[in-house]
Amino acid sequence: MSMLSSRIPKKPPRPPFLFVAAIDFGTTYSGYAFSSKDSWEIVRTNKWTGGNLMSEKAPTVVLLNPDQSFNSFGYTAENEYSELAKLPGKKYRDYYYFNNFKMKLHISKNVTDGSVVEDVIGKPMQAFLVFAHAIRELKKLLLAQLKNAITGAKDEDVLFVLTVPAIWDERAKLFMRKAAIKAGIHPNLLVVALEPEAASVFCQTLPFNVEDIGQSQLAKPGVQYMVADLGGGTADLTVHRRTQNNKLQELWRASGGPWGGKAVTDKFQRFVEEIVGGKVMKSFIDEEMEDYLELLRDFEVKKRQVKINKPSITINIPVSINEVMKEHSADKDFETAIKSSKYSSDLVFRRNKLTLNENLTMKLFEPIVREIMKKMDDVFEHVSSEIPYILLVGGFSECEIVRQRIKEHFESKTVIAPHDSGLIVLKGAVYFGYLPEAISIRCAPYTFGMQSWPPFDPRLHPSNKRVIINGKVRCKDVFHKFVTIGDPIEPGCSKSQAFQVLDTKQSFLECVVYISEEDDPKFVDDCTPLITLNIPLENFRNREIVEIEETLVFGETELRITAVDSKTGVEYTVSKELTTRY
Repeated sequence: MSMLSSRIPKKPPRPPFLFVAAIDFGTTYSGYAFSSKDSWEIVRTNKWTGGNLMSEKAPTVVLLNPDQSFNSFGYTAENEYSELAKLPGKKYRDYYYFNNFKMKLHISKNVTDGSVVEDVIGKPMQAFLVFAHAIRELKKLLLAQLKNAITGAKDEDVLFVLTVPAIWDERAKLFMRKAAIKAGIHPNLLVVALEPEAASVFCQTLPFNVEDIGQSQLAKPGVQYMVADLGGGTADLTVHRRTQNNKLQELWRASGGPWGGKAVTDKFQRFVEEIVGGKVMKSFIDEEMEDYLELLRDFEVKKRQVKINKPSITINIPVSINEVMKEHSADKDFETAIKSSKYSSDLVFRRNKLTLNENLTMKLFEPIVREIMKKMDDVFEHVSSEIPYILLVGGFSECEIVRQRIKEHFESKTVIAPHDSGLIVLKGAVYFGYLPEAISIRCAPYTFGMQSWPPFDPRLHPSNKRVIINGKVRCKDVFHKFVTIGDPIEPGCSKSQAFQVLDTKQSFLECVVYISEEDDPKFVDDCTPLITLNIPLENFRNREIVEIEETLVFGETELRITAVDSKTGVEYTVSKELTTRY
């Protein structure tokens, strides 16, 4: 039977809500925002303070007590842990201090509720609990600010939108959703939004100011543009088209990699370790935790302030590193170590201040930016139509070096970097909560298919897949494709195929939907099972031929599989909730 395509009715509207609140859970910084239904375009954010700094996002840092109960989050967690590090007896080691732990979900290929994440000194803990602690605190602070601003607001009046990178796989996205539910957000009032989609919705929706004139170009029907969401942990790329009905069509599935601002900080840490030696660095972290954290904080701030016309960085080097070097290094102090290093001509060290010249600063940034641009080139090469605009969002995109290099590389395109690029995803997530249908067509994030048992062909099939069923030679575990990764999918789209039941003596027929990141997987062994429908076979015992039509139905936030007996019309169905819309 040939493939079929049809439409199903839209899901009923969500229960009424008065507010939308978004949580942008980042690798290095996190924040929240909200607005009320009556004035939904006015988005409020929080002001976080840390020392002399004031920002609309806080460091994604969680401090837990020795019994793994919650202690603090953000700047407060940083300060609390620094104070603990001053206490005698290394008391801080009894606590759990987590930073940059979100990257665990990107790096791991098999995220589960039992996955483990290590704190700053390597102590393991169940990752699920760490994420839940962080989201719970953000939720608590958000609701407190909302209720303080709007009298009478209740928890059940709020729809929560949680952002995730589009390049994450389904397991990582589901992990975040479950962590949010564990943190106390009701599943019926929780939406997971893809970060570049949230940014795109924001730039299609906001009232444009004069300085945002470039963004207004993106709101014209038919315009096509790349969204480059450059965050702390990842670079997340996708391509959108503004349709004639003022919605968005995804033209290219999300792609990217671990090329966020954290990668630059990691290179800086390895650079310091090269100068002082691995043994000194390990001892410095162990013995002078307060100063180690301050060194990284100082670099984090300075790297964001690098100017394209003066690409140098000056940071404070803790005096305590000299004390550690006296014990563990042939170079008795940091200055001596610099002079004997291969970086001596690129560094100036005076009064405990280290200045990296233009050459060395660019060496920290350039490899990361080059990877981003290489991936962007790859996307442009594969998209069939012309993409004249690039929209830069995310905290890392605020760096002048990043912006300038991308503008130079793509000089034939218009690069749009909105004001407060680091907040575009957060504010866009609020808008997304009010406009769930803003993305009308998406690209399939995987190749979807089912298992089939065709006649065995020795020219096509390996011998270890040869089986005999009811006297006939078959090939087991063959992948029968329904949808190819990257295919356009509208909510309600369905794909069908008729299969013959080969053995009715079994107690049930197992219909499994498999997914793959390959275009044409040959066997289900190379795929991941996503959803299973079991069809009881006791009613088919006396029938010579049993034909089942199996259909995949792509809803807004679920994938449904139905199986219909072609003779009787009896239908069996099961659905799986997905974290994001397909």
